[in-house]
Amino acid sequence: FFETLMDAGLLDPENVWTAGLSRGGLIAAHSAIRSPYVKGVVSFASVTVPKDLRDLKETQSEALDALSLKTTENINALSAKPTRFYMGNRDELVNTRSCFEVVHSLAETNSAQYRSPPHELILYCSIGKSGHGTPPDIFENGAQWIRSRMKLSNVS
Repeated sequence: FFETLMDAGLLDPENVWTAGLSRGGLIAAHSAIRSPYVKGVVSFASVTVPKDLRDLKETQSEALDALSLKTTENINALSAKPTRFYMGNRDELVNTRSCFEVVHSLAETNSAQYRSPPHELILYCSIGKSGHGTPPDIFENGAQWIRSRMKLSNVS
């Protein structure tokens, strides 16, 4: 997919970042895990462990287990790229603690290489149903974080 966009001149290979909300945050992280073009990830109220979701708790599936960002394979792959996760401090739908554990594992994986590993968790006061809402200013903050890391030229 990325190659097609680059070949058409529609995508700068130096500035590919992914972002997502809830299940889209999990997809954004897996895009970064699987593509060498993705430079980093911003995730908002992200699913990090699919089985944390009520409708998937009882599902028995190796494929579903492999989607968890807590797996060693996924942590190792994602730790090579800057990440920022925004999460409500009491998100009962996607599990704030699971997100913390993923970000902590990412940082621990890079701790020998970096004094300050490039993995962040920003907590905000939970809002909305089950604490799964995200305030508008959080999205703006995430976009600014990506923009500050992009290699942009001739941008006003």
